[in-house]
Amino acid sequence: MLTGEINGRGKLVLDACDTALRKSQDLSKRFPKGKTADRIEKALQQVQFRWENIKKSGLEEWLRNGGDVEVPTRVDASLTSLIDTARSAWRVACLGVSTATAAPLVESAVAMTAERMADYCHFLEVKALRNMTLGCRSGLTINKYLEEFPGLVHFLYVDRSSHQLTSPTLVTDESGELTKDSNSSANCVRALTIARVWSMVEFARAHLTEGHLSLMWKDTTFSYAYFLWFEDSSGNPLKPGELHSSIIETLPLPGVLCEDFYRSLCIQAFPGMDPNRIRVYELFCVHLGLATSPCVLEHTRRLAATIWEVTGPIDANPADLL
Repeated sequence: MLTGEINGRGKLVLDACDTALRKSQDLSKRFPKGKTADRIEKALQQVQFRWENIKKSGLEEWLRNGGDVEVPTRVDASLTSLIDTARSAWRVACLGVSTATAAPLVESAVAMTAERMADYCHFLEVKALRNMTLGCRSGLTINKYLEEFPGLVHFLYVDRSSHQLTSPTLVTDESGELTKDSNSSANCVRALTIARVWSMVEFARAHLTEGHLSLMWKDTTFSYAYFLWFEDSSGNPLKPGELHSSIIETLPLPGVLCEDFYRSLCIQAFPGMDPNRIRVYELFCVHLGLATSPCVLEHTRRLAATIWEVTGPIDANPADLL
């Protein structure tokens, strides 16, 4: 983007950036006074500071030379710093919204999305129920596979390289609780609701944003476990480098809606490797509350090692994908 003569396109780019930053600062002044407005103002001040540093780093001289030569190290470092700061400011302005003030907007968005996605959800529900009877490997089904782990109520296995989820069926009644099913250990515990599963996911993601790749916790009914790990293309485990808090703060929110968090995590954790050659996996487990930590760890190791019996080989389409 930053190419062209300083009096041509390059000058236009500089002017456009100045104008955009000035408009953002003017707009932030219209927010009602409060903690949110103060955080946004401080974040934009940091962006302004980084932008002024860029203009002093030799950017104009580089543009004046046509931008054909390699970007100077100082300019490149300043641009990287600006991008990170701009992302942080965007998170403060767009994602750091008070739950109390945003609740009506969120409820409206959820209702509209649910209405528009209803047909797709119904299709996936029907397909998921049909998949319960499909044999993946010698008649093995995912719910039958679950019975090999006594005390394990439910699990979510996610291949983050392709964002494919494999999980036992969670059939609920109108109250949101599990329906009784003598053929599935997961459906024998009515206390496990969809709300609890989502609460588990949100709890794990909150700790993931702090750099914790594995954790275990309990409530009054269940034991929960979450693990994220890396493998190379041959299936060998990879140990990530140390992730400092300054690095974690530059990552997007966990998920893929704003940006692929897991790809960004690979780039930061393995700076010398091609992220396309790294596979990322997540495993959530829900056990009965009486399950011991050694039992939970043993089950998670077995799940990670044998889940391919249900999903099929790597790069295949899982027959029981829900």
